[in-house]
Amino acid sequence: MIYVSSTCKGEKINKQQTRKIAQAGLKLLGAQKESISICFVGDKEMVRLNKKYRKKNKATPVLSFYLKQKKPIKGMRNILGDVVISYDMVRKSAKLNRRSMDTQIRLYLTHGILNLCNVEA
Repeated sequence: MIYVSSTCKGEKINKQQTRKIAQAGLKLLGAQKESISICFVGDKEMVRLNKKYRKKNKATPVLSFYLKQKKPIKGMRNILGDVVISYDMVRKSAKLNRRSMDTQIRLYLTHGILNLCNVEA
């Protein structure tokens, strides 16, 4: 199961497309049976998360939080972790690199999933 959410008011996130991208990435990495959550946040929230978990006072485009369960719950998928993407950074990077928003989201989401699967991105 792939959960997609956003705390960005007024921004339209294509949740179905985001799920499809994530499913394809997980399948390529042999992790298609894993569950992940993907959350789009603003730069303020990304700074807060970076301060709390990485001791860095800045926004980054993507953070990954590995949550692999030691003992899976019977009948449920394992939870691999969370990918948090700064929508503000998506917008800035897309403009700077002359990419579509969808392409930039795809790049950051792929980066986050690779990190969850312990692959250097």
